[in-house]
Amino acid sequence: MKMNDRQVTALKPEEKRRMVCVDDGLGLYVEIMTSGAKYWRMRYRKGKKEEKLTLGEYPILSLADAREMCTDVRRKLTLNSGTQARDILNPPVTAAFGELAEQWYTQNAAKWSKTHATDVRHKLDAYLMPQLGDMPITSVTVQDLIRTFKPMILADKLPSMDKARIIAGQVFRFALALGEVTHNVALDLQGLLPSSRTKRHFPSLTAPSDVARLMRAIKAYQGTIVVRVALLFSAYTFQRPGEIRRAEWLEFDFIEKLWRIPEEKMKARRKHLVPLSRQVLELLDNLKPHTGHGKYLFPAMRERT
Repeated sequence: MKMNDRQVTALKPEEKRRMVCVDDGLGLYVEIMTSGAKYWRMRYRKGKKEEKLTLGEYPILSLADAREMCTDVRRKLTLNSGTQARDILNPPVTAAFGELAEQWYTQNAAKWSKTHATDVRHKLDAYLMPQLGDMPITSVTVQDLIRTFKPMILADKLPSMDKARIIAGQVFRFALALGEVTHNVALDLQGLLPSSRTKRHFPSLTAPSDVARLMRAIKAYQGTIVVRVALLFSAYTFQRPGEIRRAEWLEFDFIEKLWRIPEEKMKARRKHLVPLSRQVLELLDNLKPHTGHGKYLFPAMRERT
């Protein structure tokens, strides 16, 4: 039976009973404690089980407000059966994008090279944090991400935009692992943004005769011995230019015939072993008188003495 404010105000506890419950309808009722305090509560069913939820104390929570709250809870429970009624009244605090980005950065920065860590920090501070930093990560949408990247697109900074997009995706992936989100929104950007990556077919030597011609040309090179050895060393070891440029004499084990590249120099951050062939060992023997007194196999011209 529906009540009015006068009736609710007039309700009193009974001496012989610990508490009194008076229904207002639709599962809403007021419970009068023996102390005289009155609380609005509601009954609802979760599967086959009846549950109870406290809405608030009367008269802080008025009759009209209690009815509205009860109706709102029932509506949300109907729309999403997996929702907990208590979460409707007290939604769990959602971490901001910036907070999670900082946690992700702190957790991973020590594993990265200084160059990469600096680049990630710049992308966060210059592009992502100003737009997304204070937003609850659960409220960040595809449209928010597009608005974040649009200034970079207009400024023709597509490589920076690509990196910022990847970083945003990694932050969402981190949030997904923590249970802060249920979906990586950055994945929905596929096909919606221009890319700085254009397909290019790099020239390569596939015929044995072409490879032989290249090797003859390198051996006939009339420049410095350091450059000639570096070219041959690259052809024999198949390592990246950056790894060759930073190769140090201390990394070479001439007894085991191995080049031990430390993990911090490798892109995959794993130690790498390169077997040294007879040809490579001969090259290094020829190179030692020229650069063996220094740190690097192939130092820059200004570093040589």
